[in-house]
Amino acid sequence: MRVVFDSNVVVSGLLWGREPARAIYTAIDKLVELVATEDTLAELRNVLSRRKFAARLQEIDKTVARLMDEYTALVTMVEPTSIGSVI
Repeated sequence: MRVVFDSNVVVSGLLWGREPARAIYTAIDKLVELVATEDTLAELRNVLSRRKFAARLQEIDKTVARLMDEYTALVTMVEPTSIGSVI
């Protein structure tokens, strides 16, 4: 099964663990195929770079770049398709 995780789920999982981390572990364990686009990764990088997360990043001894490298290693990159007009 291919899945796309919302940025909020990924941020929570990477920074705090708990239930959102379990979703990420499904990709680590190859139970799902985690997919992302350049845009979704850019959004994730933007969110992780917010000032409000700086202290937490320091607490867990991680940088945004390192978290992005770790997360990107889990994903299969895909190209989004356009959706036609919805009536």
